[in-house]
Amino acid sequence: MKAYSLTELLVLVTIIAILLGLVFPVYQNIVNMSASTKCAANLRHVGAAGLSLIADHNGKMPDALFWRYAGEKYAADSLMPYLGFAPEKEPVSPESPSESTASPTVLSCPAAFKAIGAERLNDWNRTYSINTYACATEGGTHSSPSSGGQFTPEYRAQTLAAVSDPASMCFFMDADFLPNGKARRYVSTASKNQIWSEETQDGLFAGHREQVNVVFLDGHVEAVSPADIPTSRINPFWGGVK
Repeated sequence: MKAYSLTELLVLVTIIAILLGLVFPVYQNIVNMSASTKCAANLRHVGAAGLSLIADHNGKMPDALFWRYAGEKYAADSLMPYLGFAPEKEPVSPESPSESTASPTVLSCPAAFKAIGAERLNDWNRTYSINTYACATEGGTHSSPSSGGQFTPEYRAQTLAAVSDPASMCFFMDADFLPNGKARRYVSTASKNQIWSEETQDGLFAGHREQVNVVFLDGHVEAVSPADIPTSRINPFWGGVK
């Protein structure tokens, strides 16, 4: 049996290293595309659930605390039963009743879940936020004008019928994250002020080729560049009415 010389072994190792260098970026691209596709599917599911909730409540827009159940603090109308969860709160995934919330759920973008980690997330590992101008209330009530008027009716459409262009108004999207890794309950015009990065670990998660996945009020999903997110709430993207 012929023995390989040191030179031949070095050439072989070099060739293998070059091949791995060519294959790995392709593999990583496939992984990223898969995560983005799964995220878009999740958002489409969440958007459809939100539209079903609206339909069942005579067209009223959802509450900002959409993931909470009726018995929880500040809870109003919950989106969770529309996503396949039990009518009452259960700390399990709807896909697998034996699976704990250490795993992704329909409220989890796979890329954000991997980047941030289950130990820092909460609310069923929620990595999506709702458009603040798509919320009729927060915790079932309107805030008073003296407190800033964040949820006063004049700033937002209270019903779906009042939205002039549902196909242009964002509904849910990749979350705006706090420094502790928790997803903010809603996104707003201020969300684009800081974009999430590996270094900061907070801000708006643009983890799909530097884009944000968004489901709109007509149910379609798009990847949007943060640079294209408008800063005015009167813009159809946000749907603010004042």
